[in-house]
Amino acid sequence: MSRAMRVGVIGDGLARGWAARAHFPALRGLHGVELFAVADPSHPADDVAAQWGAHLVCADPAELATHRQVDVVTVAGPVPGHDDLVRTALSAGKHVFCEWPLSTNVRAAAELRDLAARSGGHQVVGLRGRADPGARFARDLLAHGEIGEVLGVTLSAAPASPSESTVDEPLLTGDGGQALDVLRFCLGEPAELSATLTTRCPGVPGPDQVLVQGLLESGVAISAHLQSGAPGGTGFRMEVQGRRGALVLVSPSRIGEHESTVLLARRTGGGTSAAAATPGAATPGAVALGAAPPGATLLGVAQSLEVVPVPESYRSGVAAVPAGPAQGVARLYAELLRAVRTGTPQDPDFTTAVGLHCLLDTVAAAASTRRCRSFG
Repeated sequence: MSRAMRVGVIGDGLARGWAARAHFPALRGLHGVELFAVADPSHPADDVAAQWGAHLVCADPAELATHRQVDVVTVAGPVPGHDDLVRTALSAGKHVFCEWPLSTNVRAAAELRDLAARSGGHQVVGLRGRADPGARFARDLLAHGEIGEVLGVTLSAAPASPSESTVDEPLLTGDGGQALDVLRFCLGEPAELSATLTTRCPGVPGPDQVLVQGLLESGVAISAHLQSGAPGGTGFRMEVQGRRGALVLVSPSRIGEHESTVLLARRTGGGTSAAAATPGAATPGAVALGAAPPGATLLGVAQSLEVVPVPESYRSGVAAVPAGPAQGVARLYAELLRAVRTGTPQDPDFTTAVGLHCLLDTVAAAASTRRCRSFG
């Protein structure tokens, strides 16, 4: 496809909601895509179209989802309305960008995955952490053995407020699910886990504290603490301990909305690192983060962390998009555009979403039974 892909965006409250904060700025700043149509089932969308340059306003979302001039249908509204719109778009042969969660349950999500496989198009789901340059760089560093065999992972996710894309979603299926997906993206799928859910901040939808412990299929031990609603949220932090060092992935807010930072602690005594040998990687600069007293070590690794700059090759041409949530969404559009133009698979897709739905169901089941559950 040589011309720009024409995108139609469907959502409730397009003028002030998640689409206005993320999708519209992303489409305006990203080369190769254009906002062509909008549909808002609950509000007139003429002003939205005028503000963001859409050519077409559809009163009926189904009209947009089947319009012959629309290449990509974006479903950015509340999750209960995803299923029918995604089915309609897939049946019309459209490429689809669907915000996370894909559906309300695993069975419905699997049906959408199977329909997507038969449609012949490409699909992206809004798991923004998988497109984050730092997360992708961290995944490659781990795969190439930068810190040796991985022993354990500790994950903390505590944004100060819920994302507007998941403001009405419980923690587990909203920001918590996004955080756990980054863990499985970087290190693989869980094999077994136990979990505890509790509520400490009244007024939030569902439990606002989620504790998960378990083992990955590789045998790596994991521990995750997911929180929402606390005013002093500290953002996202994933610490990976290995036999030759440690890797830390951090974001000041929720992963995938603001570009994350990769830090490394290396074995004392040096040696050539995989990061230094990575094409485009700059020499890391030391930062004073949690420096230990002289002589203190952990698994033979010095207790100082160094920032490892993410090579430009991991960024996908989103410099013209405003920093923040819009860049995270723009990276997913860029991934979809790449897949359409090359005819190759994209990540995250609907299969990715079904896997995360399964994981979150397993967490909920483990918490309700207070027993360790096998995943898969």
